Amino acid sequence: MGSNPTPAVSSAFWVGANGDRWPVFKIAEPRELLVEQLSLLLYVEEQLKDKVLPELMSEAEDGELKQGLTLHATQTHDHVVNVRRVFELLGEKPKTKTDPVLDALQKQRKRIVRRLDSPKLKDLAHAEAVVKTEHLEIGAYTSALGLAGAMNVTPEIGELLEKNLADEQKALELGVEAAEQLGEQAAALAATP
Repeated sequence: MGSNPTPAVSSAFWVGANGDRWPVFKIAEPRELLVEQLSLLLYVEEQLKDKVLPELMSEAEDGELKQGLTLHATQTHDHVVNVRRVFELLGEKPKTKTDPVLDALQKQRKRIVRRLDSPKLKDLAHAEAVVKTEHLEIGAYTSALGLAGAMNVTPEIGELLEKNLADEQKALELGVEAAEQLGEQAAALAATP
């Protein structure tokens, strides 16, 4: 058996990424589901801000990729602020819950990059990881926005989530462009004798 990437549930308590513990409960109300979604989003954004993007920026060699990552690191800082503000507007304490999907994507990228020799291929793997992560974030923000809209929460909540979603959609476009360019460059290098 492999290790379980999800947080530990013991003694009927959920243990979050930051060590916080709270009782395990069934989600019975839309508001509880929204808070759950926001807890996962906050984890993703904080991991990207504090660990993933700095790591990618230090490993990337392509100038355009580095520039895109730097821009998105600034946006991601704002995303954390925005998600925390949404918690406040809901009257909730901001908390994180580990997102095993993000963790799996990061493990996958690291496993692949370790096996690559070419800096171009490594940058391509980084760009592909960006694309996969942006799809995760876009799906999460789309779901949270739909639920928030159905609940008729304050307009500011929708605006904050919409701003983050727009940034993620633009980051996806840039990630796809970078992956295509880096893929073409890597293929051209492989074709030259």
